[in-house]
Amino acid sequence: MTQLLGLLIALGLCIPSAAEDLKGVAVEAPGAPEWTGGVGRQWALVIGIDKYRFHTPLSNCVHDSRSLAALLRDKYGFERIIELYDESATQQAIIDSLRDLASNLTEENSLLIYFSGHGTKDDLTGDAFWVPVEGKSEVDFIASDRIQRYVRAMKARHIWVVCDSCFSGRLFAEKGVTVEPAEGELDRYVTEALKKKSRLVLASGGDEPVTAEGFEGHSVFAHYFLKALENPPRGWTDSSQVFNQVKVDIARNASQSPQMGAIFETDHRGGEFILVPRRLPEGELKGILLDTATQAPLRGARVGPIGTDRAGEADIQGAFSLKLVVGTYPGLRIQAPNLPPSEVRGEIKIVEGQVLDLGNVLVSPPLPALPPPPPLIEEPPAPATTTAGIPLPSGERIELVELPGSPIRIGKYEITQSEWGSVVAGLPVSKHDLPLDPSKIKGARYPVENVSLEDCREFCRRLSSHFGKEVRLPTEEEWEAACRAGGSGLYVWGESPEEAAAYANFGGGDHGGTFEVGSFKPNQLGIHDLAGNVGEWCEPGPRKELVYRGGTWKDRLESLRCDWRVAVTPKTPPSGYVGFRIVCAR
Repeated sequence: MTQLLGLLIALGLCIPSAAEDLKGVAVEAPGAPEWTGGVGRQWALVIGIDKYRFHTPLSNCVHDSRSLAALLRDKYGFERIIELYDESATQQAIIDSLRDLASNLTEENSLLIYFSGHGTKDDLTGDAFWVPVEGKSEVDFIASDRIQRYVRAMKARHIWVVCDSCFSGRLFAEKGVTVEPAEGELDRYVTEALKKKSRLVLASGGDEPVTAEGFEGHSVFAHYFLKALENPPRGWTDSSQVFNQVKVDIARNASQSPQMGAIFETDHRGGEFILVPRRLPEGELKGILLDTATQAPLRGARVGPIGTDRAGEADIQGAFSLKLVVGTYPGLRIQAPNLPPSEVRGEIKIVEGQVLDLGNVLVSPPLPALPPPPPLIEEPPAPATTTAGIPLPSGERIELVELPGSPIRIGKYEITQSEWGSVVAGLPVSKHDLPLDPSKIKGARYPVENVSLEDCREFCRRLSSHFGKEVRLPTEEEWEAACRAGGSGLYVWGESPEEAAAYANFGGGDHGGTFEVGSFKPNQLGIHDLAGNVGEWCEPGPRKELVYRGGTWKDRLESLRCDWRVAVTPKTPPSGYVGFRIVCAR
C-alpha cells in the first residue's frame, strides 16, 4: 500500500508607548468585476482520512481537508460543503455523496470535492484507486474510472479534480490545457472561461508516489495549494493560475511535479474553474501621524491596526489612509524611521462604506525601561492554584502555575515577545544563536511565534542555566493535563461550544491575528490561552513526531479541543501561528 497524502477533487461552475485616546469623525466614503456574479452557486465535497482500519495511519489528511473546507466556506462563500472525515469516509458514504451530487447539480452550481487519504494502483492493470477508511483490498477501493463516470454524469458546467495523491495523474489524459491571459484581456478571458464547459484535474504528481513531508501540518502540495487559494494574485483566481503558482512553489521546495489536464472522456470544452473570494465589507481609516515632542510629521512611518498584517505608509505630511475590513480594532501599531516600534491604544471602529478620520495622531517614543529589581534567590512554596515566577534579566517574571498532583509548574501564559527578547539578549548562548525579534505580529505582550522547536529548546536551556532549575517544553501529556485542569472536558472550559469566544482567540475573525496573552478567560487552574491564539510546541513523545497543541487564532472550533494535535516534520519551517509555553520543576 502506498501512502496517499491528499486528494482533492473540485467540481464547479463556469514596543509600547504611552496610551492615548483615538477619536475620529466618520463621513460617507465614495468591487469586484461585473462577471463575478457568473461563477454560480458553489458546493463542495471534502474527504479526509487519517485513521485507517487496515492501513498505516496518516497525519496530514484530515488537517488538510478541514483547512480547505474552512477556506472555501469563509473566504469563498461556498453554499454547501459535504464533509467526510475518518470513520464517516466509508466507500458507501463517498459513493452516496457522488451520486447525490450527480443527481442534484445543475449548470448554475459550482462544486469542489476534496479527498485526502491513502491511494494505490494495480501493477497488473494499471488501475488507480482511492482507499476509503475501511478499505482492505481492491474490492473495497474506489477505482478512478468509477470517479470519472460520476463526473461525467454531473450537470455542473465546471468540474475540477485536484488530487494530492500517489498515482493521481492517472485521472487525466490531456496535458497542457492551462492558459495565461494577457492583463488587458482578463474580463473577456473570464467571461469565455465561465461559458465553456470544463472537466479538469490538478494532480500533485503523475504515475508515482508523492512526498509525505510538508509544512505547518500540511502535505507539500496541500500547503502550496492552500497558499494559492488564500492569496489569489488578482483578487480572484482560476484553475490554470493556481496550477501555475503551485508548480513553481513546489519545484523550489520539493522533488515532485504537479500536472494538470482534462479528465478522460468527460467532454471538457476549454473552460476554467473560477474562484472569487466573497467581498468582505470594508471602510477606510485615515489620519496624520505627528511626533509628540516636535509636532513634526512622521514621514514614511508604517501604520496599521494592532493584531493585523494590514499597514499603510505615511506621506511627506504624515498622512495615511488604508482600507480595513469592518470591525473593531484595539489601536494602532506604528513603526517610524529612527524610532522604536510603538502602539497608540484606543478603540477603532470601522463601519462599512464610511471613512474614519482620526485627525492628528500623536506618537510618543517608548518610556525608558525601569532598572531591574534584585534577582529572586528562592521561590517560596505556593498553593496549587497560585502562581510563582522565574526572574528575567529585564526584571520581568515568567509566571507559573502549579499542576495539582504533578511535580511541575507550567506557564500561566504563552511566552511573550518581551520575555523572549529578554532571554535572547540577556542570557548566554547554550548551543546556538536565536533571532531577537522573530514574530510576524508585533507586540511586547503578544505571544512570540515564528520560532522552531529547536529555538524553543535553546530558550529553555538558557533559562535553566540562569534559574538553576530545569526549564523545558511540556510533554503532550503534561500539556493536556493542564488543558483539562483535572477534569475530562472536551475543551479547556468544558463541553459547551457556545463558551468558546470567552476563552479563545480562534476562527480568524475581524481581528485577524494574535491577541496579547491573558486577553481571554483562564481555565480553572488560572492558565490562559491553552486554546487558540498560537499553537504550542510540545516535547516529542516515543514516536518522535514534532507536535503542537491547542489550535491557533486562524483555526476553527474543533482545533480547540484538548485532544487536538498537529504533527509536522523536522523540515517544517517556523510558523507565524506557533509559539510555546514552558514548564519548570517545583
